[in-house]
Amino acid sequence: MRLRFPPDQSGTVVAYASCLINGSLVLNDIRIERGRLGGLVIVYPSKPSSSGKRHNTFNPVTREAGEALRQALLGGLAGLLGHDCRSDDGRDRGQ
Repeated sequence: MRLRFPPDQSGTVVAYASCLINGSLVLNDIRIERGRLGGLVIVYPSKPSSSGKRHNTFNPVTREAGEALRQALLGGLAGLLGHDCRSDDGRDRGQ
């Protein structure tokens, strides 16, 4: 996993993440943002359709896959920051 931090930390984006899955698939441009409840939210990349509605370019198919990705992302961020990272659903992640 690679985390990049935006130069301006005053916005909602905390970090951008790229993940390598099983050594064969790379997921880029995942955003970790501050949520409305004060925790962190994982936001998958999206693109607009011709109608203007946004659609994710990828997303986990199962709850287990989504949870594993969330744990990896928030755990990696917690390791770099040196404290727990709470997701906006109230679950703590990291060390």
